[in-house]
Amino acid sequence: MSAIESSQDKDGVSTVIRSSLWLYLGSMVNNLVGFVFWVLLYAIAGAKDVGTASAVISLAYLVSSAVSLGAGVGMSKWLGHCVSRNDKLCEATYFWSAFTYVLLANFVSAIILLLISLAGKPLLNYGPSQLLISSYLILALSTDIFMNYFIGIMVTRPYFAAVAVSNAAKLAIGLTLVMLGFGWVGIVSAFIIQSAVFGVIGMIYVMRRAGLHGILDIRFLPDVLKAGIPSWLPNMVTVLGRQLAVIAVYSVWSPEETGNLYIALTIANFVTGFSTSLQSIMLPYLSGLDSTKERALWESLRVGMAFVGPTALTIAGAAREVLSFIKPEYGDAWAALTLALIANLLMVLVMSVMNLSYSFNRFLDVLGIGLSASLTRIVLYILLTPVMGSTGAAFSYLVGAAVGLAHSALLAHERSYSIPWLSVLGILGVSSLSGFLCWLLTKQVPGLWLLWITISVAVGYSLLWVIGYIKREDVSVLIKELLPKSLKSLIITGD
Repeated sequence: MSAIESSQDKDGVSTVIRSSLWLYLGSMVNNLVGFVFWVLLYAIAGAKDVGTASAVISLAYLVSSAVSLGAGVGMSKWLGHCVSRNDKLCEATYFWSAFTYVLLANFVSAIILLLISLAGKPLLNYGPSQLLISSYLILALSTDIFMNYFIGIMVTRPYFAAVAVSNAAKLAIGLTLVMLGFGWVGIVSAFIIQSAVFGVIGMIYVMRRAGLHGILDIRFLPDVLKAGIPSWLPNMVTVLGRQLAVIAVYSVWSPEETGNLYIALTIANFVTGFSTSLQSIMLPYLSGLDSTKERALWESLRVGMAFVGPTALTIAGAAREVLSFIKPEYGDAWAALTLALIANLLMVLVMSVMNLSYSFNRFLDVLGIGLSASLTRIVLYILLTPVMGSTGAAFSYLVGAAVGLAHSALLAHERSYSIPWLSVLGILGVSSLSGFLCWLLTKQVPGLWLLWITISVAVGYSLLWVIGYIKREDVSVLIKELLPKSLKSLIITGD
C-alpha cells in the first residue's frame, strides 16, 4: 500500500468514526427519551392505554418494514458510491428513487387499513379506530428513510439534530395529549408528530444539499431494491421474532416480566450503540472504496470493539446491581442484561462480515448470514420464552448471534477475508478480564458496585491503551468532534 493510499484510508476511517459518533448519540437520545416517555406514560395513562398504543405502533412498524423491501438500506449502500465521486446528481437520484417507492408503498398500505377501518370490521383484534390511527402512522413512517440517507452520505450531525428535535416534540406533545385525556390516541399521535418533525428536518437538508434533481427519475430503483432485499428478509424475520418474543412474555408471564426484558435490551443497546453505529456507517463508506476495503473495515472493528468492550462486559459483571439501582424489581433481569450485552458484541463481528460482503455485491452471502441468525432466534423465541421468560428471550438472542458469527467465520474463510482474529480475541479477552474483576469485587462488597465498575472499566481501557488496541489518533478524532475549539489543542497536543 502506498503512503497516499494509507493516508486516504486513515482519513476515511476517521470520517466514519466521527459520523458513527453522532449516529450513536442520536440512538442514545432515542433510547433515553423513549425510556422516560414510556415510564411516565405508565404512571399517567395506565397499562390499558399503553398496551393499546403499543399494539397500534407495533402494527404500523411491522407493515412499514414489510413493504419497504429494504429500500433504505439499499439506497444507503449506493450513496457511498456517489459520495466517493462527489456526484450530487447521482446522490439525489438514488434518494428520490428510494423515497418515492417507500412513500408510495406506505401510502397504499395506509389506504388499505383505512378502508378496512371505514368498513367497521376488526382485523386481528384491532378495532376500526386502532386501524385508522395505525394507517396515519404507517404513512408518517415513510420519513424513516432520511436516517438511511444521512448514513449513506456519512453526514450524521443533521441526523442527531433531527432526532433531538423530533424526540423533544414527541415527549412534550405526547405527555400533554395524555394528560388532556386523549389516552392511547395521544400516545400514538406523539409518534406520528415525531416522524413528521424528523421528516421535515430531513427534507430541508436534502433540498439544500441535492435539490430536486432526479425527483422524477426512478431508473435507480431496481439497484436500490436489489441491494436492499438481502437485508430486508432477515430483518423482517428479526422483527417478527421480536414481536413474538414480546407477545409470549406478555401473555405467558406478566407485564412486569415484559418490562424486565425491555429495560435489559434498552441498556444493552445503549452501551454497545457506538459499535453498531460505526458498522452502520461502514456500509456506504466501503461501497465507495475500490481498494483497502478489508483494512478500513478491520480498523473500524478494532475501534468499535475496543471502545465498548470493557464497559459492556464490566456492566455485565454487575448487572443485578445496575438494574436494581434503576428499580429494585428490575434486578431479576440481570441474566437477560448479561446475555444481551454479550450478544450485541458478537453481532458487531457479524455486521462487519456482512458489510464487507455487501461492498463486494455478494448479496446472497448477506442474506444467508442474516437468515442463519434470525431464524435461529425466532425458533428459540417460540420454544424458550414461554418457559424461561425474559431470560429465555435474551438467551435466544445470544444463540442467534453465535450462529450468525459461526456462519460469518465460515464465509470469511471461503471468501478469503482476512479477519484479525488475534486482535478480536485480545480485545474480548481484556474486556472479559474487566468484567470478571467487577464481578469479583461486587460479590465481595455489593454496596460499592459503582466504584468497582469505575475501577474495572479504567483497568480495561488502560490495558487496551498499553497493548495498542486503542490508539492516540482514535481518541483525538472523538475529542476534535465533541470538545470546544479552545480545549482541543490543549488536550490533543498538550500545549
